[in-house]
Amino acid sequence: MLATAKRSAPAEPVKEEKDVSKKRRMDSKAMEANSKKCASSGEAVFNKDRAEVVKAEDMVERDTALLDTFICGFQRTTTLFFGRIVSNPADLPSFKDWLGYSMTYNKVPSGNGNALHFHNSVEIFVAMDGAFEIGYGTNGENKAVLQPMDFVACPARVYHYYKNVDPNKPANILTILPGRPSITWAPEVVEQARLKGAVCDDTGVLAMKDASMRMDAPKVSEKVFLEGDINPFVMKHANKQALLLQGPEGWIQLGWKDLQCGESIEITGKSPQGPMTAVTKEDHDVLVINLSGSVEVTSPQISECLQTLDMFKLPRKGWTGMFKGATDSTLLIVRSILPHHFDFFLDPDSGISTTIGRLPSSLMR
Repeated sequence: MLATAKRSAPAEPVKEEKDVSKKRRMDSKAMEANSKKCASSGEAVFNKDRAEVVKAEDMVERDTALLDTFICGFQRTTTLFFGRIVSNPADLPSFKDWLGYSMTYNKVPSGNGNALHFHNSVEIFVAMDGAFEIGYGTNGENKAVLQPMDFVACPARVYHYYKNVDPNKPANILTILPGRPSITWAPEVVEQARLKGAVCDDTGVLAMKDASMRMDAPKVSEKVFLEGDINPFVMKHANKQALLLQGPEGWIQLGWKDLQCGESIEITGKSPQGPMTAVTKEDHDVLVINLSGSVEVTSPQISECLQTLDMFKLPRKGWTGMFKGATDSTLLIVRSILPHHFDFFLDPDSGISTTIGRLPSSLMR
């Protein structure tokens, strides 16, 4: 379960500290010192060459953070990690280093979800600990189901939604949206939210005086998906699939690594892994999300323990870490090269999955 602890004020850096497992972020001094101890600070790190950690216990949930939560049936809490929450330009993230995408956890009661919408960029959903229905098509009439740890990449301009279909308990779903966090809600969603008191523009962006980011987007036409068209974009954890999506602005890849207790894996951003090996050998950004279990992270400069739903952002260049399962664990590894700002959209024109190879070009554009 996600914690609701409030974010504390920044603290002064600590020169040496043996146990940083309860800290939210890592300071760069740990990367520069010739020591196995990690200097830590409450201040967020804004540098692609530094490590950052966010702990589940420090995550800040928000209730009415999205337009559709004004409407019955779309209730959930949202925790922001990178970027901004779509339609809510005032919220601030847990991580301070921008990797070119917005990312949230959403804790969703049984039978609830989000409302029909599309983006100018591809949007990725990862079912964390429950089954989720993914509706798609002009009216959301077509459906696919994600089991825990499955994910789907909903192409840009395709109307879609998600819904927790577990009849007995809330569940968490992870969202990743590259580029500007803009959204186009279905017209009926905007109308219903306004009737419930939402103050927003015609696309559904909430009016907030402290907005710190543009959320408008060029008007685009819907990409119509028919029944079954989403299937190549659904990745099943049981099949150990990975997916790479690429466009003129850059690329993003998601894949899993299951670790048995005592098993180790070396993770770095300086060598390619998975489908991306067909695209690039460049240094790239890496984010590791611990989906289940407990994992120990070690390097010459860092010693850290990741519990379920904790996240670790690797330094961009020259860093290699050893991730060891303290229990049976599952990691989600997100690799990317995207602009470190949000003034772009990622509408991929090609993609590769480990099961079917190249994605059908007819569904990419």
